[in-house]
Amino acid sequence: MSIVLRVSGDQLDLDACGRWIPKERLETSWVPGQQRGRKVTTAFGFNLLLGDDEQLNASIASAKDVLASLAKPLTDLAGDGVSIVVDVALFVYAQRPTSVSLPLDFLAMVLAAQATLVVSAYPTSDND
Repeated sequence: MSIVLRVSGDQLDLDACGRWIPKERLETSWVPGQQRGRKVTTAFGFNLLLGDDEQLNASIASAKDVLASLAKPLTDLAGDGVSIVVDVALFVYAQRPTSVSLPLDFLAMVLAAQATLVVSAYPTSDND
């Protein structure tokens, strides 16, 4: 299960963010006018990988560590009106029900970062 932090905003200063972003967690960054998939971006932004493990608990533990280390800069960004999203990727199977239970302490950290929580479901085959 992957957990990604997505930050974007019209006035987001990527150079300033680069001073506190953990480089090993940075997945991508973008600027206005850049093509991303089928869309052209209208804001500055970046994605950080908070956690990526087959086991939910391991992904959550990693995400909590990263969110704790970024608490101050994320609070500052939220105060500046920047959009902050924590996206939990859930892989769903046709023959097995899939659900996720997110611990309260993780949800509290998402709220403290003034982030929106998104759960994205991605279909996959039962043979994967």
